[in-house]
Amino acid sequence: MLSKEPEPMCQAEDVGGDAPACKPELSTNDRFFRYFQEEVAKLQESISLLPTTPLVGGEQVTAADYCLAGISRLSDEVKDASSYIPSYDQRVYSETIKSLQEKLAETKAAIAPRKRFAFKKSRRTPPVRGSAESTEDTLSPSPAPAADISETDDSNGPTPSDDATMREQPNTPDEPSVVSFNYIRDAHIVLPTSAPVRNASAAISNIQHCVVDMSSIPEIGRSFANFIIKYACESLLICGKVDGAAHLTGITDSVIVVTCQQFRMHDCANVDVYLSCASKPIIEDCVAIRFSPLPESYSGQNGKKSDKWALVEDFKWLRPEQSPNWSVLDEEDAVPDEVWGRLLVDKESWSLDEILRATGVLKLEV
Repeated sequence: MLSKEPEPMCQAEDVGGDAPACKPELSTNDRFFRYFQEEVAKLQESISLLPTTPLVGGEQVTAADYCLAGISRLSDEVKDASSYIPSYDQRVYSETIKSLQEKLAETKAAIAPRKRFAFKKSRRTPPVRGSAESTEDTLSPSPAPAADISETDDSNGPTPSDDATMREQPNTPDEPSVVSFNYIRDAHIVLPTSAPVRNASAAISNIQHCVVDMSSIPEIGRSFANFIIKYACESLLICGKVDGAAHLTGITDSVIVVTCQQFRMHDCANVDVYLSCASKPIIEDCVAIRFSPLPESYSGQNGKKSDKWALVEDFKWLRPEQSPNWSVLDEEDAVPDEVWGRLLVDKESWSLDEILRATGVLKLEV
């Protein structure tokens, strides 16, 4: 697309002995050129992934919004750099940004749902269905240990028996089902292998001091279409295998284990992420996030292909230096694989706090 060789600021001279040679330095213009190329490549990749991004949960709309925001940000940066960028380069940058905008518009138009033509029908009384068809299928997850249930404080929030339920939303052939857990505290939830999740999406929101274990999904050869987590604290979330994107928002003092195609994290703090991801993970407005490769116990279970778990991009850190908002989890601080192995094999004999301590969740308290 763009091609330009940086001009050396000084020439290395062969002076003999141990005298250091002068290394070429890039001008401000050349540094911006390289930065611009990298950003354009990232945006092109993001736009190309839009057609394969799931529609459920607004994932595709969110991804398109990120592309649009990235193009807008890059355009503003070109304007800010106009004081030292030659006029010709400015025109090239502007044309490239315009090309990105057109490509995004074309892609959004191509993936937009088409309206179906249909004749209007007169209103009529619907036939009475059998209870098996009309009743929403609700399952209770594998039981929270008795010790955990007795620890629940009724005055502070809902009890696991009231809210710790897995609900599969009724679906049509064109609409995948959704497995959701909402407003739960002090509970150990294990998704049973008999759960009829098919190619469902998963949604978790507003949980505190919990363990949510979805590792049974890859055990039975299934995976989630996408995974959305909003507002969780002091919890362990084992998400299983996700064919599409995993979106995390408002997570604090927690541990996440997930295999996914795309990973997006927003407004999170003090979280350890054990990750296998086919694309570069993205964080935004996050602090104290530590990444580690998926534990071996789950790697064999979920299937591991090309992995970019450590190639994290921080959308709010534009400098060339390493972002201070995330780091790679030191090996000595990571949870030993034998602990993950025990959890995978024996899901229900641990108490809630035993699991949270063993996986480092309680140690993450500020």
